[in-house]
Amino acid sequence: MATGGGVDPYEEMAALKREEVDFLSAVAKRAYQSVLRHGDPIYLKTRDLAEPLKKLYVASFAFQLPDPQRFSKELKAKGKLQWSPDPYKLVVFQEDGEGLGWEALPRTVERFIRKAKKKFESPHFILLNELSHGFEERAEMELRWAALAEKYGTYIVPGTFHCTREFFAVAPIYCPDSEKNHFALKQNAAIKQGERIRTPDARELVVYETDYGNLVLWICLDIYDPGLVLKFLNTTNRFTGNRQEKGKRGREIFLVLVPAYSKDSEDNIKNCVKTVSRFSKTAMVCANSYADSETPNRLESHGFCGGEPLKVVLREKFPIKKQKRTFCQAVLYEIDLEKLRQFQAQPYQDNGIFSSSFSAIINGGPYVLRDVAD
Repeated sequence: MATGGGVDPYEEMAALKREEVDFLSAVAKRAYQSVLRHGDPIYLKTRDLAEPLKKLYVASFAFQLPDPQRFSKELKAKGKLQWSPDPYKLVVFQEDGEGLGWEALPRTVERFIRKAKKKFESPHFILLNELSHGFEERAEMELRWAALAEKYGTYIVPGTFHCTREFFAVAPIYCPDSEKNHFALKQNAAIKQGERIRTPDARELVVYETDYGNLVLWICLDIYDPGLVLKFLNTTNRFTGNRQEKGKRGREIFLVLVPAYSKDSEDNIKNCVKTVSRFSKTAMVCANSYADSETPNRLESHGFCGGEPLKVVLREKFPIKKQKRTFCQAVLYEIDLEKLRQFQAQPYQDNGIFSSSFSAIINGGPYVLRDVAD
């Protein structure tokens, strides 16, 4: 039904014209060509499973953190910055007797792991919200997270920290084998939230190969980056890639993890995770926490698989003793990998999400489904 004198964009009469498909596909292709593909996945496997997993368990933790504004400080790079006059603005939490101490984070996570293991099994992946690794005692935190990853055979992304030497926002990845520990860098600074950090010279779509499948890790605003999202869709779209690439085993990306500290509305974040998971045919989990002087503390986890809500098998809130507030909300998601594999193998038209025009646009070319070089 037309609104405001226009044509309803969902009606057949409003189908895209050939020149419109040409224009949009050119825009999409230039967008994802601005993002590099890292090449082969970064190898984080520590063992070979006897048989493929049927269920994947992902634990998401949203922690109430100290107010970042109280702990943000400006740092200048060494030497005169001719083209970047503003110093970087970094957050490093320090013990002040009022906020949450860093020891509470790994202690709470281990309590939840034990409960999950008793009822189901240890989570295969653990995710904390952005800035959760941003305490001054980072060396001590690294030891604790590495020990937990090894003890429970899990991959832990304990949020992010601001590197005070190189000025990046970094998300560490702790593996069951500490020799394989790695990291991801935030590729988009949240300027509207006052974040001034260094970002990589080139944006890349990086895939990590783990014991439990291929993983992508984005940090907060990265999930809204059209170039990254289009590159991701072009990669996960089974119509893309040359014949050799299509024939590779284990090519599929099963999981995307997103640590966030975002003031965007909960509905917007949820819909973004839902939509990207649907069109990429992947499972996505986002852990978000946010608080300021005007906003009550938000502790959120969002999980979707192919656009459908992930099954929540365990949920727990952790209160602060003698205070009427929650400092952590933990959620354990169950992902049916057999169902996800079947879903990923289906032709796109079977589930009604890829019209011929859409496929042509994502592939970067109109009318025919063809290989597109990076």
